[in-house]
Amino acid sequence: MKRQRLCFLLLFCLLVVGCSANGQQQLSRVDVQMVNLEGSEAEIVTITDKTKLGDIKLLLKRVNWEPNSEVSMERREDAKITLYLQLEQDMPEQLFEYRVWFNEDDTITIISNNLKEGYGYLDQKNTEIFKREFLKVN
Repeated sequence: MKRQRLCFLLLFCLLVVGCSANGQQQLSRVDVQMVNLEGSEAEIVTITDKTKLGDIKLLLKRVNWEPNSEVSMERREDAKITLYLQLEQDMPEQLFEYRVWFNEDDTITIISNNLKEGYGYLDQKNTEIFKREFLKVN
């Protein structure tokens, strides 16, 4: 179960990056760190597989963003995700940080430090599609 949840989170992060990126922006890496109930953080998992990044970008377009919104959550996030985006060639990567909550109603809530995104959510239908496509245990 933990492996599935971590895989889901990693792939979701990639999805988030794709939604933020346009044709010139390249996602080079995603760092995912799960957070447990006590607030301690697990080891960081890094994703660099280009195929996974590309597939996730397609699903990211389904995240519903509410730009310039400030949201506070009642509990600590379930995961922290850092996206490394190359916005322009020959320029340093920019880091985008996301805090992710898994909701009881099988939706996902995201708070981004990118002002163009702000607060976002993935509805139940799209969360199920995401799980079905990417939570395959090898």
